[in-house]
Amino acid sequence: ILETVARMHTEKHISVILVSHSMDDVARYVQRIMVFDKASLVFDDTPQKVFAHYQELSGMGLSVPQVTYLMHILKERGIDTDLDVMTVQECTDEVLKHFKAEGGVIKQI
Repeated sequence: ILETVARMHTEKHISVILVSHSMDDVARYVQRIMVFDKASLVFDDTPQKVFAHYQELSGMGLSVPQVTYLMHILKERGIDTDLDVMTVQECTDEVLKHFKAEGGVIKQI
């Protein structure tokens, strides 16, 4: 259903409001996120900028895409990762890029 809605948005140039607690879907389909907490607008920005506040979002009971947590863990462990990665495909590409840069060697992190 979301693929169809996204296609309609692209082809017909219609605005779509998606209300969801699935941050993986949100990251994949939206250009702008508005986060409300107790009827107050807390964030209004791109997914990358909103999900950068993943700890604050967690405090409000919201999660972020699983890849966001993974990319932050890799960064904390010394791997220079792109924290703007939002989707599983982007995460895969980023991890493979580092794997190839290391000569295909998996090292303990």
